Amino acid sequence: MASSSTQIGDAVADTYARALFDLALKQDALAEVADELADLSRLLEAEPDLAGFFAHRTIAVDRRAASIDAIFSGRISDLTRRFLQVLNHNGRLGALRSIVAAFDQLLKTHRGEIDVEVHTARPLDAGQLDSVAKRIGEALGKTAVIKPRVDESLIGGLRIRLGDRLIDASVRSQLQSIKQQLAQRGNELIRSHAANLLQEG
Repeated sequence: MASSSTQIGDAVADTYARALFDLALKQDALAEVADELADLSRLLEAEPDLAGFFAHRTIAVDRRAASIDAIFSGRISDLTRRFLQVLNHNGRLGALRSIVAAFDQLLKTHRGEIDVEVHTARPLDAGQLDSVAKRIGEALGKTAVIKPRVDESLIGGLRIRLGDRLIDASVRSQLQSIKQQLAQRGNELIRSHAANLLQEG
């Protein structure tokens, strides 16, 4: 169960992401802002010192504001840069990654996209990935964004995860099902045999 602090953090991220999304949509800049946020997220992942600088609450707001302008002016749109300054002014830069994730979900919903994890025993080639994406997309009425995962323990087949939903069509799952059916059938035979012995007694 999520803690109250986590829920509050998610709510804050959603609020800021929605505000930026609405502005970007109004200015017809969704694709540009989305690309810039993705680049920012990768930059923070690759540069932990910068991420720490963003998140450290004891650093003066003015100092961080100057750094944001020095680093990003001319490299990202004014909308995204101003958004970073708003986060800085409100002490929310440390939540940037969560905000980016929330923005990404809003963008996917707007585009009719859904993330789909596809687990297979061996890597799928481009043609197979396209085929899986097409079939899942047609079934859901959305554009499936496939995230392939390799799990050799599956033996064969595939396992699909859509959010909290899991569709397991792997050979391992089928073998487990057969094993359970055989065990159940064996128990039924034992019970039947025992009943016959009691009747004969």
